[in-house]
Amino acid sequence: MCGIVGCLALAIDADPDQAWVAIATQRIAHRGPDDEGFYSDHDVALGYKRLAIIDLSQGGHQPMRSADRRYWMVFNGEIYNYVELGAELRKQGVVLRSSCDSEVLLETYARVGKDVVHRLRGMFAFAIWDTWTRELFCARDQFGIKPFYYRIDLGPGAGDPFQGSGAAGDGPLPDPGDGVPPFGPDDWFDPRRRPAGGRRSRHPSALPARSPISRRARRSRRVGPKEPCG
Repeated sequence: MCGIVGCLALAIDADPDQAWVAIATQRIAHRGPDDEGFYSDHDVALGYKRLAIIDLSQGGHQPMRSADRRYWMVFNGEIYNYVELGAELRKQGVVLRSSCDSEVLLETYARVGKDVVHRLRGMFAFAIWDTWTRELFCARDQFGIKPFYYRIDLGPGAGDPFQGSGAAGDGPLPDPGDGVPPFGPDDWFDPRRRPAGGRRSRHPSALPARSPISRRARRSRRVGPKEPCG
C-alpha cells in the first residue's frame, strides 16, 4: 500500500503545480510511512509515499528513474510475476539494481513500451513519464483493484482533454483531498493544467480498469538521446 500523486501541465502557458503535489503527497502520508520522494521538471511533477514490502532497501525509492535515464515512474501495487519478468530482462543483459517489482516494471516498460500492461500479472496503478517524448502514460490493473483517480482543468485553448475523459464544471480548484474521504482513494493522480481563468473540472474521474491513458505536454518539444531532459 503506497500512494502516488502527480500533476501534468497540458496547456502551453501552464506549469505543474509542485506546491499542490507536495501538499497532496502529505495528505496520503498514511499510505506510505517508510519513504517519500518527488520529481519535477517544467512539464510534470510527481510525488510518492512508500510502504516497503518486497525490497526494504533504498533501491525501491520512487519516483524511480530507468537505467537509461529516460523514464520516471510512480507505482503502487504488486506485480506477481516480477520474478519471471526480471529473469527475462537479465537474459537480455539488463542489470537490475534492486530486488523490487517496481524496477522490473519500469525496465520492462523501457523495452516494450505500453504493451507492458499485457505482460503484467498483479494489482497496480502507475504513471510513467517519458522525458524524451514528454508523454505521461498511466495505467491500472485489469480488474481495477488499485484505484487511480484524475482530474482535468479546462482552460482557454486547452484542446481535447484525454479524448473527452473527465468532467468539466465551474468553480475553484479544490484543495488536495477536497471531496474525497480522508482515507479515500488509494491513489490520487491529477494530470491538470493551470492557465489563468477558464473552466475547471472539480470532480475526479476514476481511470477505468484495462483502459490506460497517455498525454503529451502540449508546449514541449520532443528531445532525443543526445538531449537528455530531467
